[in-house]
Amino acid sequence: MNGKYEIGDYVLSNWRLVKLLGNGAYGRVYEAEREEFGETYKAAIKIMTIPQSRSEVKSVLSEGMTQPEVTEYFQDVVKQIIGECKFMNKVKGVTNIVGYEDHAVIPHKGQMGWDIIIRMELLTPLLDYVIEHPMTAKDVAKLGMDVCRALEVCRKMNIVHRDVKPENIMLNELGDYKLGDFGISRTMEKTQGGLSKKGTLSYMAPEVAKGDTYGPTVDIYSLGIMMYRFLNGNRGPFLPKPPTTISFQDREAAQERRINGESIPAPYQADAELGRIVLKACAFRAEDRYEIPGIMLEELEEWVRAGKKKAEVKRETAEMNETVKLGLPKPEPKPESKPEPKPEPKADGKPESSEDFWIYCPSLID
Repeated sequence: MNGKYEIGDYVLSNWRLVKLLGNGAYGRVYEAEREEFGETYKAAIKIMTIPQSRSEVKSVLSEGMTQPEVTEYFQDVVKQIIGECKFMNKVKGVTNIVGYEDHAVIPHKGQMGWDIIIRMELLTPLLDYVIEHPMTAKDVAKLGMDVCRALEVCRKMNIVHRDVKPENIMLNELGDYKLGDFGISRTMEKTQGGLSKKGTLSYMAPEVAKGDTYGPTVDIYSLGIMMYRFLNGNRGPFLPKPPTTISFQDREAAQERRINGESIPAPYQADAELGRIVLKACAFRAEDRYEIPGIMLEELEEWVRAGKKKAEVKRETAEMNETVKLGLPKPEPKPESKPEPKPEPKADGKPESSEDFWIYCPSLID
C-alpha cells in the first residue's frame, strides 16, 4: 500500500486496524482485531516504511551513490530489521520480553520502497500506566527484576539492547514488565544518515554517549538510570527536585555532569539498600557496575524479601500493641499436645478393657 494505511484497513490477511496507538519518527503502532467463530482477538501492529520519505533518497543520492547503490543501501536496512524480528522469534514466550507473533515485508509498487508490518502482543506502555498508577519503591524493584530477567536472556544470546528506557517498557494484564524494541529504532536511524542520540541520551551510558568501546553493562546502566528516575520524583540525576520547574539549561547541565562522571547522589525516595543497588547499576565506570543482570536480580530479590520480613514484624508488633491497649491478656502460647500412652497389658498378657477382652478372646462370643 506504499506506506498508506488507515483505520479499517486489513493487514497480514485478516487483522483489521481499529485504533492508532502511537505515531513516532520510525513508524506507527495500531491496535488491531481479528474475529473468528464469534471470538475477538487483539494485537499490536507496527508498520514501518523504508525509506521513510523521498527526501531520504535524495539525501543518500547527494552523497555520491548511484541509484542501484541506493537501492542496495535501503535493502540492507530492511534486512537488519528482519534480523531483529528473527531474534524476537527466538525469544518468543519469554515472560519479560515483548511477544512477537509474525511479520511481513511488502514491496512498494512502481517505486523503490518497502512496508514492514510486525504483529506483537497488545500491551500497555509503561509511561501510560504510571500516569494513573504512581510507582512505589516495590513497583520500581519489580520493574528492575523483570528487566534484569529480560537482559539475562539477552546476555545468554550475546545481545546488547543499548536502548533500555521507559518508552521501551510495556506491561501485560498480570503486571509483568516487558522489554521491547530490540534495535529496530536504531536501525531506522541509519536511514537518516547517522545515529541521533538526543532521544535516548537521558538513559545512555557515558561510554556510549562518548563513542567509546562498550559492553553489555551499558544496559544495566540504563536500567539503573530508569529506576533512579522513578525513585527520584520522576527526575534524573542532578535535576532539581519537584516541584521546581526544570529549564533547558538544567537538563543540559545535568546530562553533562552525569556523562562526565560526577558522583550521582542517592535517589531521595529510596531506602539506603535500594538506593545502593540503583547507584551500583549506574556507576560511571563499567567495572564498578553489576557484571551481569543476574547478580543485580538476586540483590533486588533479597531487598524484596527483607521488606516482607520487616512488614511482618511491624504487623505483629501492631497487633501486640493493640492487645495491650485494650487491656486484654497477652495470648499464651499453645502447649504442645502429647499423645496419650497406650494401656500396658497385664502380667498374664490380657488387656484391661472389656472391649479388648472380647477381641482378645473371640471364642467367648459364640
